Amino acid sequence: MRWILLLGAAAKAQLILPLVERPFAVKPPLEARAFRIDSSWWALVARIELETWQDYAFDSHIQVQWRLYSEEGKVIAETLLSVPDTLSLPVHFRWRLPAGLAAHWAYLEAFPETLPEKAHYARLYLPAPLVQAYPLQPEPWLHSPLRLMERAGKVHQVSLGDSLWEVFFEPARVDTAWPLLPYILDDYKPRWAYTPCAWYVRGDTTQVFWTCGLAGPPPKKLNLPPTYRPDAQRHFSSFKPGDRTDRGLIYAKWGPPDLRLYTTSMETWVYTRTRISFTFERKGHEWVLQRRLEYQAVWK
Repeated sequence: MRWILLLGAAAKAQLILPLVERPFAVKPPLEARAFRIDSSWWALVARIELETWQDYAFDSHIQVQWRLYSEEGKVIAETLLSVPDTLSLPVHFRWRLPAGLAAHWAYLEAFPETLPEKAHYARLYLPAPLVQAYPLQPEPWLHSPLRLMERAGKVHQVSLGDSLWEVFFEPARVDTAWPLLPYILDDYKPRWAYTPCAWYVRGDTTQVFWTCGLAGPPPKKLNLPPTYRPDAQRHFSSFKPGDRTDRGLIYAKWGPPDLRLYTTSMETWVYTRTRISFTFERKGHEWVLQRRLEYQAVWK
């Protein structure tokens, strides 16, 4: 009888949990991208939320300490910037880094000077190819006109269709076929689509930028079964069942993506109807989903 009463009390307590509102950030407080502009120079473009730091402002400015760590936790570079006291701020600066960091991941830390406990963090990729210019907007979705800074420091404003656009950008390769490599290899011919809305910064194919809505007519509604779990088990099985892998979980929930962007180490699934995208990173034999806080709103 005692156990029954305890279980009943636990069940009643659990009923309260869904009613507790747990707010979460729509955007992470720190977003950053890196662009390699020379053999040992990288440009970092970031957007940082300063609202929680405003108590530490002096004379309308906040002293922000920036540090870059390797995946082993070693400090690679650091600098101190004085930024205006505002809610949200785009920042860009350059760091000289060891050439061996090309094609590696690193961790960026930003915090008010002398207050590391207030730090924000972001994980970013240090690409290997050189770019002719890099965008000054840190947002992943670019808006026209786009401000680009050359390696020499000259700033350009370009829009899609301008004569300079093709100088700095090249179309991204978007594979719209499904099933996709490497899942099914028999009689498979990839269909490459060059959409005018997806672009790479010329020289850097690690990042894809979208400059407008997805091109072409809306995708046709597929007459698929209500659950994709059997397909996920078949396509993505490895050391564990296919529907338990990161890609299998997403596939079982959302089905096949409308667009797939991929390299040898990265893969992004884009669902055009709901404008959702999921990015996976190859780690050994596994594809690991890059967790983002905003997925909570999408999943719920």
